[in-house]
Amino acid sequence: MSIQTMKKELLELKRAAALENKNSEDYRIKNMTDEELQDEIDRDLKKLGFKSQADFIEAAKNFVLVHDPGANVTHDYAIEKRFFELTEDFKVFEEFLRKYSILELEQ
Repeated sequence: MSIQTMKKELLELKRAAALENKNSEDYRIKNMTDEELQDEIDRDLKKLGFKSQADFIEAAKNFVLVHDPGANVTHDYAIEKRFFELTEDFKVFEEFLRKYSILELEQ
């Protein structure tokens, strides 16, 4: 077997493993109770420097209003949807974290 063939097979194995990991994670999340899912969301938000989901939503609302003053911010779903549209570029997301998170980000 040539080295090139071995590299291709290794790459294919890595892709299969990544897909299996994704499927496993999707299954884990799909089978969580609402309480377990909320706990996981709260843990992730704390890692990003927010005290609670409400704290994050308020920061996201303020961010959206600065960047899109005419945006619909009447309910959480609309705020989150527009926030994630605005922060598709990671640099914009970093800007949000620098301004609204309680964490100190490395420059």
